Amino acid sequence: MGISIILDDVWKIFISDRVSIEALRGISLEIPHDRNFVSIVGPSGSGKTTLLSLIAGLFRPTRGSIKVGDYILTEMSNSQLLDFRRKHIGFVFQNFLLIPYMNVLDNLTYPASMINSCSGDECTKKAVNILIDLGIGDKASRMPGELSGGEKQRVAIARALMKDPSIILADEPTGELDHKTASNIIKIFKKLSMRGIKVILATHDELIVRESDMIIYLLDGKVRKITYQ
Repeated sequence: MGISIILDDVWKIFISDRVSIEALRGISLEIPHDRNFVSIVGPSGSGKTTLLSLIAGLFRPTRGSIKVGDYILTEMSNSQLLDFRRKHIGFVFQNFLLIPYMNVLDNLTYPASMINSCSGDECTKKAVNILIDLGIGDKASRMPGELSGGEKQRVAIARALMKDPSIILADEPTGELDHKTASNIIKIFKKLSMRGIKVILATHDELIVRESDMIIYLLDGKVRKITYQ
């Protein structure tokens, strides 16, 4: 069973060189607890990444409220938000953000140890099991530069799973992948959602949209339509 996410009249306005940019404009929506594979779609600049970042508690809305499960993010201190992210959020970036001078295993264990998610042999065992589960157990000693795009994305997913997150947020996770590799990555996300992890993907990929049980359409910082399937 997943958790619910509720946004009420959420605005996010960025100020740059005295110019105001309304990235999100009064968004109100609920992602129910039983919708665990969610797509956020829309053209570039529609607010997809901003919406993901707000759900993650990476920054605060200009106004409005955000509730994730029992947490009201807009009423939490910065240290409380940091603790929330550490415990509940796994972020998967389009460009992977792997540490280039560390092998795959260290890319998983080092961040986990830094946030006290695990330590020592416990971290290593957990990382190896996750890599095996994602079909890349034989890549543990490889450097990121030796991996294909699909393998790097699996490592990025594995790194997110090291925290046992309640929610995985992914920004264009298949944007740099070929069709076959993208299909395999989508299957991994789908499998995770069936385990009860809420997976929310900002995407242009129709393959992801077809597999989603909830689709949020954004345009110009507003929700234009929500569909369920």
